[in-house]
Amino acid sequence: MTQHEPHGATPAEPTPPASGEPTAHAPQSPAPAPVPAPHPTDGGQYGQGHQHTGGPQYLGAHQGAGPMSVAAKSPALAALASFFITGLGQLINGQGMRALVIFGTQVAMVMVSILLTFILLGWIMWLPITIFQLWQVYDAYKGAQNWNAQHGIIS
Repeated sequence: MTQHEPHGATPAEPTPPASGEPTAHAPQSPAPAPVPAPHPTDGGQYGQGHQHTGGPQYLGAHQGAGPMSVAAKSPALAALASFFITGLGQLINGQGMRALVIFGTQVAMVMVSILLTFILLGWIMWLPITIFQLWQVYDAYKGAQNWNAQHGIIS
């Protein structure tokens, strides 16, 4: 074995000359160049020839991992949280702007009720406040179910 041959390769055997031909050896073609080991940015997790550009890294993501999975949202937890703190269920569902609007609306309705109490009409707002409170609990529940459905989770 020569220095240029890969490990485990055997040198090519010359073919015996036909009768009457000189016995000089014909020049052999050079051995193929050894393939270098892949560079860490050339393959593996990012595919051959693609380099990682420093984009976001996700917790738990590592080479050889399957597709990322998401945890299901609990409709019951979202509804319960929204029952006690207006808009919290929507916040748990990842609907921050919706949670802010719902919370602000509830605060405004309570403020109107307090102002109307001074002229003995505060009780008029109890029904709209109660209906709004029940609606936003239902909205949090349905929001969690919709999020689960969009991510292929049956809840």
